[in-house]
Amino acid sequence: MLGIIINPKSGKKAFRRQRLYLWKLLKKRHQPFTYRVTKYAGHAIELARELVETGHDQILVLGGDGTLIRVATGSRKSHVPLIGVNLGTLGYLCELEEETVFTAIDSLMNGEYKIDERMMLQGKRTGEEHGKSALNDVVIHRSGNLSLLSLL
Repeated sequence: MLGIIINPKSGKKAFRRQRLYLWKLLKKRHQPFTYRVTKYAGHAIELARELVETGHDQILVLGGDGTLIRVATGSRKSHVPLIGVNLGTLGYLCELEEETVFTAIDSLMNGEYKIDERMMLQGKRTGEEHGKSALNDVVIHRSGNLSLLSLL
């Protein structure tokens, strides 16, 4: 069954209206699905675990790269395939944009897709027993928060 995790705070508001179209498409194709909406930072990790524990075998992530990373963290032990729809601003990890999501959903439901294996990383400080998982990269820095900059 398809699980869907939505981050309502992701940047592109236009897709929020199209979400109803997505539900209609899935119902018309008789595709059973469950959707969950994130309510706070880090909630996507818990929601991904919940979907995996209840037998969902695919997860569609509607959000930005951060949402996709958190879902990957929550589902990492299950190897459930994830498909990310970029509703954020950068989108270097999410495979789909809102313009291509409906075609991709059709392909997914028809079994016409390829799984792209990604490696999870783990970073930990010397002396720490447990580290933190990462999907894309581990950053080493002295202190303070890092952020991406947009150059105009």
